[in-house]
Amino acid sequence: MLFWKEIFLTTEQEKLREKEEILSQNNVPYKVKMHSGEERQSVNLSDRGARFYRTGPLPAGTYHLYVKKKEAEWAESLLRQS
Repeated sequence: MLFWKEIFLTTEQEKLREKEEILSQNNVPYKVKMHSGEERQSVNLSDRGARFYRTGPLPAGTYHLYVKKKEAEWAESLLRQS
């Protein structure tokens, strides 16, 4: 997804729906992809700026929420406020 950035990752559908609702209310286009057990390496920033690294298989039923790169910073700030 060349012009999209992952901004949220969860295994819980309820949390995913909450984040989708926030983005929808603010007219932020988004995409959701579900992955199951693949190898992956990622770096995620917490609200305090700490980096968390994850490698290896993800749990089955992992949902990834993506927004357009040009809107990623704004979308991330909306999700942090929730």
